[in-house]
Amino acid sequence: MLGGNLPDNTDWDLALITNDEVLAIDQDALAKPARRLNQQAVPPCRTEVWVRELTNGRRVAGLYNRSETVADLMLDRGQAKLSGK
Repeated sequence: MLGGNLPDNTDWDLALITNDEVLAIDQDALAKPARRLNQQAVPPCRTEVWVRELTNGRRVAGLYNRSETVADLMLDRGQAKLSGK
């Protein structure tokens, strides 16, 4: 479900919502919700790090910069329980 006016989407928006890898994460059979590992809400920086467990023990991470300024985000692989590439 998207909450926006589809004709207003940019090419980047369209590429994201039609990306096969993104859709596969969304439709993963395990259907576990993501959990937020980290949040920084000190103006002007608003960032979040999320991790979701997928089938077969796989995991995916999302790092979000919700502010208008450039921000550095860090992912602790141990805290996220990530391994491999």
